[in-house]
Amino acid sequence: IEKTKFEIPEYLKPYLTSEQMMGKHAISLEQVEKAKNALLKKDPLLRSTIYNEEAKIKLSGSFDKIWKERWRKDTPRGKEYFQTAEKESPFEQYSSKGWKIHIAFERGKEKEIAQFLHKNGLYFKVEAGSGTYFNGLKESGATIYIGSYNNMQEIAESIARNMGEFLRDGTIAKIEQGKEVKIVRVGSGSDIEILPKITARFDVAKTKYGWFRTEEQRKEREKLPPKLGPREYKYSEYGIASWSGLGGIPVLKKHEKEVANIEQNWNKFTPYQRQLYYEKRLKPIYDESKKELIKDFGAEFLLGKQK
Repeated sequence: IEKTKFEIPEYLKPYLTSEQMMGKHAISLEQVEKAKNALLKKDPLLRSTIYNEEAKIKLSGSFDKIWKERWRKDTPRGKEYFQTAEKESPFEQYSSKGWKIHIAFERGKEKEIAQFLHKNGLYFKVEAGSGTYFNGLKESGATIYIGSYNNMQEIAESIARNMGEFLRDGTIAKIEQGKEVKIVRVGSGSDIEILPKITARFDVAKTKYGWFRTEEQRKEREKLPPKLGPREYKYSEYGIASWSGLGGIPVLKKHEKEVANIEQNWNKFTPYQRQLYYEKRLKPIYDESKKELIKDFGAEFLLGKQK
């Protein structure tokens, strides 16, 4: 096979070795096509989203009709609401099964944000009026379900580049540090800030380790005697509060009540007590939960591909 030098397609760069990127190892056009086809099969980021211009054009043409059909102001949720339909995005398979992004944005820009996310083939919901991660009086919000850490990072960067002017702080916490007050963007409460005004957390609710059950699953579980089936879930819905610096991942359910109790009483503790609780309880709980998540989901899916 003839080897040649050519401009490497942008969508392949994250998957090439440093030697290939520097041109030390020549690759053929045929090899590139094989790599592309393999990636398209396994990676929703490439299959119909931000690197696939043909899919973008097709999705853009259908948006106005979809928006008119779905943007409702009288939903059972009691607020203005829009959500991607199932099977409309390859990321639907990761709904509450991996990383998800929360953004707050300027009120009145719901259609612009939804159009951008839809055009990029993402699985998301846009809401206005009220929300846990945005100030409903002057902001609206969006939740984008993604999956792997690397894809979450790529999508966060795309949102920042293209929609950054509309982003707002969302829900914040004020942390006293001596005489200064630090503002922390907390998203839904236990997120980490990936980029300015873009927060995310790892959500396992709809996996076999999470709390979410369909009505059918709940009925089946209720039939099982305690000793014959797993009636409990492994991980809590949320993690440790964002302001602790230990957010982003859910904690093991066995630590759920202890973490909640520490957080509820945090303002009553002295600085010395806070340090003890952080070092002796919160940090070990975080580390143990992270270790188990790596076992269950893999280090790369949870933490990203190490460069």
